[in-house]
Amino acid sequence: MMKCMSGLQALCQDKHRKKNGVTKLISFVIVFQSPCKKVRRSNSVLNALISRSHSTQMVSGATTGLCTWNGALTMCEWCLKNRDIFRDCDTVIELGSGVGLLGLFLGKLRVARRLLLTDHSQLVLKQLDQNISLNSEEDEDGYKFDNLCVHKLDWLDEPVLIPWEVLDPENAPEIGGRKQKLIILASDCVFDPELCKSLALVLKELLTNQKGQLWEREAYICSTERNSETMDGFLQNVEEAGITISKIDEEVPSVFLRENICQTLIHKLTTT
Repeated sequence: MMKCMSGLQALCQDKHRKKNGVTKLISFVIVFQSPCKKVRRSNSVLNALISRSHSTQMVSGATTGLCTWNGALTMCEWCLKNRDIFRDCDTVIELGSGVGLLGLFLGKLRVARRLLLTDHSQLVLKQLDQNISLNSEEDEDGYKFDNLCVHKLDWLDEPVLIPWEVLDPENAPEIGGRKQKLIILASDCVFDPELCKSLALVLKELLTNQKGQLWEREAYICSTERNSETMDGFLQNVEEAGITISKIDEEVPSVFLRENICQTLIHKLTTT
């Protein structure tokens, strides 16, 4: 077990199971120190159990979305360290959610009123629903992931079909005269040069569409460094879409136990 700078700790335990010839992994993530004010005031400790099922193969069912990638782990760790970014956050939308580790993790941290997890593959969306169901029982705080919802979002649709009716920005009232936030997250989504332009256009739509004008909007992207040309192409696509992108240079303490820690980049994206 490793301790991160924010005082939070996480432990990842894996149990292998086989079903129909495909190895599945049931993982249990335990987070210490409850974000619930009632528990925090009493100085007690909450064991927040998160279960998920995923494939141990990089490609399964003709998709890469059924396994947990390094970027999702790093994004969880970064969010743990930087929970202040979620202050006044009404809604979080995750792009390319895969099996849902990041969304489930953020659910346990109570970072927003609503979390919308998206992907394009029906197979992945089914697994995502199942993983939310795995965590449907109430925890010690009475939380049971009932503020998570799953929606199909295909970046290749023309025009891209952002589920504004699900996001429902008109019901995001100001708090203390300040706009509430819509935070867009994505991890390990920059890997295919042919998808980079589409991803940039989806980000532009989420960050600039007038339907979301009642929110303060920002995006954070975590990418594993694989191919510099692919990353450079994505950065160019983002700039061409009129999005301001800046690299976040900070050490992210590892709190997950894993065999290999790959180099990752985290960027913040905004519009003026």
